[in-house]
Amino acid sequence: MALTERYSNVGGSGAADGTSQANAWDIADVLKATSVAAGGQRVNHQGDWSPTGANITFDLVATDNLPFLLQGYDTVPQDLEGLPNSGLEPVITLDNTGNRYFNLSSNRYTTFRNLHITGTTDGSLIRNTHGQKFEYCRLENLQATGSPRLVTLEATTCSFDTCYLAMTSTTSGTYYFNFGSDYFGVFTNCVFDGGYMVFNATRNISLVNCLFLNQYMRCISYGTGNNYQILIVNCTFVGARDQVAIGADNVANQKAKIISRCIFASFDARGLWFTDATDNKSNTVSNNAIWNNIGDVGGGIKNATIPPTNTVTLTEDPFVDSAGGNYSLKPSVVGAYGYSQGFHSLPNTPNRRDIGAVQHAASNISLIGGKGLVG
Repeated sequence: MALTERYSNVGGSGAADGTSQANAWDIADVLKATSVAAGGQRVNHQGDWSPTGANITFDLVATDNLPFLLQGYDTVPQDLEGLPNSGLEPVITLDNTGNRYFNLSSNRYTTFRNLHITGTTDGSLIRNTHGQKFEYCRLENLQATGSPRLVTLEATTCSFDTCYLAMTSTTSGTYYFNFGSDYFGVFTNCVFDGGYMVFNATRNISLVNCLFLNQYMRCISYGTGNNYQILIVNCTFVGARDQVAIGADNVANQKAKIISRCIFASFDARGLWFTDATDNKSNTVSNNAIWNNIGDVGGGIKNATIPPTNTVTLTEDPFVDSAGGNYSLKPSVVGAYGYSQGFHSLPNTPNRRDIGAVQHAASNISLIGGKGLVG
């Protein structure tokens, strides 16, 4: 459906009725518990905002038929459409005064696009997500001490598409996503950069075509309990500084676990580790590759009960220029480990899946923050 166009900036302008750039709402009146905006609108926002005072609580009534979109722009509305992490997005900065955070208490059918949300929050930077979507956004919690988080997932399905997600702290017990209960997190074409751990006590999650860089411990740690669904396909994991990329301890009765066509490279321990996993249902660990890891089985997969199939140990650095942030595959790797290994690799060809994240260097949306070509 066509959304009604509305506009905001920092401080408001003109009549401040949101009907044009010259009469824009104040963003502080949009992002609050009694928002001036409504479902069925796209609010085009311009300008960096550093709110002071209390936490931001944003709530409005939106529905499946009347969704809401907050979209950042640089000079002309929608000029950042399709451009991830361009460096031109409006920045919302939250400091750690009073543990300030962005609270999305109950507003479903809401999308945030082309925004950079950053802060130094000892706690979750974004809390209580309830079915929101984040598209082409950059989210960073730069708090280095305490127990920082990036996002708390609280209800229904929350999705992240072509986002750059970063954490600074490498303190034990800090992580990007905190699952408040048994809900779904869906991630596509995302980069996760730094931090201690990305997902802790993971519940239901889908990761497709994502890049994980330099986590301190496990990128993903499974939660204990029943009937959690895990899908990890065409992802690239590079350079954890301790332990493993994906770890599961004492996990029983998993409903479905699929890990396929992923690369695990340059870990200080095993790439993939399952221990004491019992009574697992519908699990597939197949067509994965390992390179330059340390630990059991030559840095490969340690597995108690889910036999991996068709695991390839690479004999050379698979990436074009990992130091420069280009994790697309070398032609020699594609040639050696393509169709014969079930990876179906055709470089720079749409609708084909390399092993690891799909990379199309010619695409105008492929560069995410200089940290990897994905999408």
